[in-house]
Amino acid sequence: MGGDIAAMAMNTQKKRSILTTAASVLGILLAVAGLVAMTVNGYLDVQVRATAPGSPATGYLRWWNDNASGPIHCVTSTGAACFFDAASPVRGIGMSMGAETAGALSSGLIAYNIPPMGCTISRWDAKLGPSGTMTMTILKNGGSICASACPSISSGTTANSSTLTGWTTSVSAHDVIGFSLSAVATAETVSVTLTCQ
Repeated sequence: MGGDIAAMAMNTQKKRSILTTAASVLGILLAVAGLVAMTVNGYLDVQVRATAPGSPATGYLRWWNDNASGPIHCVTSTGAACFFDAASPVRGIGMSMGAETAGALSSGLIAYNIPPMGCTISRWDAKLGPSGTMTMTILKNGGSICASACPSISSGTTANSSTLTGWTTSVSAHDVIGFSLSAVATAETVSVTLTCQ
């Protein structure tokens, strides 16, 4: 009888051990499943490399930092570029001139901006105030890059365009981008921003 009780106790202990192990394995599996489904909260390590990696599996994105040009890139499982938002990481290169009530601006004024990153210009936006007309020649390292389609406002106080016929749209990190007020009438303030992505 004593042997039976000892055997039963041993079997109970083995079952308890097996159940504990099973519970631990289940807990690990649930934790892994939770990690796979979780949202990144805090930071995300991004690989630095000289060349683009291959495409990831279907349903995934692959991020990396280009150690030659600096920006962070992303690629989908189809090899298409992906970005932080649907429109891509958009940067603005811009300037403002003048001050309202300070009197009308004169042509020939130039302001400069030196972007720390390379990008491609895709549009311009302009505003003047309180009224008037203006044309802004965009320069890169001293030469015009906007041909005959430079930012201008001929009526109203705002204008924009993504038609950049004849433009040199590529910008390298640390290019000197100049905004030269080539024509102006009445306006006391002028602002121009180049969308660059």
